[in-house]
Amino acid sequence: MTSLRWRCVGDSLNHGNTWPPPEVLQYVQAGTTLHVDNLPLRMTTESISMEYTEEIPANALQTLHMAGGLPPLVSCLAPLKQILLRATNLQTFHYRNYGRRTTLEFCEGEKLPPLRTLVLNSYFWNHSVEDARKHWDFSRIKSLRLTAVPLRAFLSSVSMADFINLHTLQLEDRNFYTDDDEAGKATDLMSVLIRDHIHALTTLDITCDIRRLPVEVITQHGESLQHLRLRDNMGFEEDDGTPCPTLPASALAILADGLPHVRTLELDMDTTTCDPIEFLEVVSGFHKLRHLTLHTQAVGAPSGCASPSYKPAFDDGKSATTTHDAALCTALGFLSNILKGHSITFREESGAPLRLLKRVTVNFGGWRPVLLRRVAATWRLNNLHGIYAERCFVFEREDFQKSFSVTELMAKEPRVVTLSPLATDLDRPFPPAMIGVC
Repeated sequence: MTSLRWRCVGDSLNHGNTWPPPEVLQYVQAGTTLHVDNLPLRMTTESISMEYTEEIPANALQTLHMAGGLPPLVSCLAPLKQILLRATNLQTFHYRNYGRRTTLEFCEGEKLPPLRTLVLNSYFWNHSVEDARKHWDFSRIKSLRLTAVPLRAFLSSVSMADFINLHTLQLEDRNFYTDDDEAGKATDLMSVLIRDHIHALTTLDITCDIRRLPVEVITQHGESLQHLRLRDNMGFEEDDGTPCPTLPASALAILADGLPHVRTLELDMDTTTCDPIEFLEVVSGFHKLRHLTLHTQAVGAPSGCASPSYKPAFDDGKSATTTHDAALCTALGFLSNILKGHSITFREESGAPLRLLKRVTVNFGGWRPVLLRRVAATWRLNNLHGIYAERCFVFEREDFQKSFSVTELMAKEPRVVTLSPLATDLDRPFPPAMIGVC
């Protein structure tokens, strides 16, 4: 056997037993690569955790994905650090934590292996320039994803020249800044990294101060970029009247012209600061676009369409069902305007029309798969009647089909977790979605 994947199920560990189990270890021989998924390190004491992790055959370890979810991982990462230091052939490492300012603490002479893929989620990067040079090795990095990591600290401490061969870059740290200037400085560093130090990105996913990001930084990767997610730190989770910065149509047009190979696109669109019809017309200029995601503000009116400009109709002229759902009505209007301008290409072998745009997602009010609903007085009554600020509609169609099916995605509340073995799980869906075919 040349490759073995071991996935940990559940949070319980084999206390007092060898781990991984003997039936797994018997397959790990010279030349075997080991891939470990969902590894928990939620131990009550460091000694137990060390005993547990030392059983992993580190020399064979090539992929390590940490477990996510709740409760958070322990704040002591010494056992995890020992795995990483011993795993000299490790290529992929995914770290996930929630709500803890956890970081690896290194001693003199300790250095992590040269990773090819690194994912850090909720990692408190406080390493100095000297620490980053001594203890981290980015010389072979190809894919870097940082979420809820202080990016200004990270980008100020690493050698950006090490990232020349990146093909995938995700950067998001919206929760680490208390003022616009700090977020702007992080965005400036992102611009330098993307413009001056990376050769050819295929995937770019950044959340930043959109007003400080020159779009020419992105079009520099026009010959290679296929997937673009570009969002502002502001987002649409709050209803404080502050608009979410949105790319001007002129800047979006530069992206459409300079990124001819983009197939996946995700953007913010605050309809109070831009002309939605003009914005969507420019979006239709991404001629190879297959998947589009739009984030916009919550629709507050419980009935009627948000704007007379948005007629709930598709490109075949058929009206949508006579619904009083304002969010769905608005989403249908967005889709209609996109389709008016989107190109139709043809299959070379048959000349039959192939509509490239296959999926459009419209996200209202900062919807997420797991979220806490708005509790402001203006929404409480609506929530009781199943009318929410946070909505998400997905429109999909197959090749050669003219019509889209529409599905509303359901959210669930975060779990209520206690330290008791009898912790109550309150995962439950919200009221049923409206599902229909138009």
